[in-house]
Amino acid sequence: MSIVLARRSTPIDATQTFDDLFITTWAEVRKNIVDVTFRKNPFWFWLNSKGRMRGQPGGKHIEFTLEIGENSTVGSFGKGEKFSKTDEQMLTQGLESWKYFGGSVTRFGVDDVENAGPYKRIRLVETKINNLLKSMRKSLNTMLMGDGTGNASKDTNGLQNLVTEAGTGTVHGINASTYSW
Repeated sequence: MSIVLARRSTPIDATQTFDDLFITTWAEVRKNIVDVTFRKNPFWFWLNSKGRMRGQPGGKHIEFTLEIGENSTVGSFGKGEKFSKTDEQMLTQGLESWKYFGGSVTRFGVDDVENAGPYKRIRLVETKINNLLKSMRKSLNTMLMGDGTGNASKDTNGLQNLVTEAGTGTVHGINASTYSW
């Protein structure tokens, strides 16, 4: 007796016949999953390296202090000359609203039962969670290269909004026409 199972997979289409050979012989399935989808997220990896990112546990907004000016009293001097006592304005406050970002993993009890014991070649739930994390990194990397207007402006500010050649606009509450740096 022969049973035919047709299954669609990417990138290969496979049809397998359940005959005596198939039933008695297992194919080798490597335990390591080869990542061919998520290896190209350079901005995410750069941000995540060497302590460039840090968390903030809460607050109404994300506020940060920017050093915006130079001390104009610096210069050469001669005998008896005095320095200006001008109080320099060198700091300003930036403000960013929270942006929310997430995804989901679907888990079925039936899958947990079948993906268990000696028949579990790869941990399905762990693989789904790792895939979610990689997918989030990839999506965040795309957002960080954008301008923050995606998904009805729910996307986080990206480089296209933060760095502009025009020298106009307001970012983090700071008007570019007031501060040209």
